[in-house]
Amino acid sequence: MEYHLLLARDLKLIPDKDYEELTQETTEIKRILTVFIQKLKAESAQPPQISNYLVAAAAALGSTSRAIFRVPRYGSCLRYGVIC
Repeated sequence: MEYHLLLARDLKLIPDKDYEELTQETTEIKRILTVFIQKLKAESAQPPQISNYLVAAAAALGSTSRAIFRVPRYGSCLRYGVIC
């Protein structure tokens, strides 16, 4: 993106003022995305946690139901509100 902005400025397709503004915005977006990617990597390194939604859904079904929720990443299951 930065290269394209530089090229557009050099070819006089955008004014210098617009180039400066767009470059600053591009830099800010890169920072935001970098932090977001780091956060995702940090979360994926942590052990999986069963969401409260699945626990509540299993509890709501009660012991008469054979509710099994599969956690796709690890293949474990949640039966009757407990990890099995």
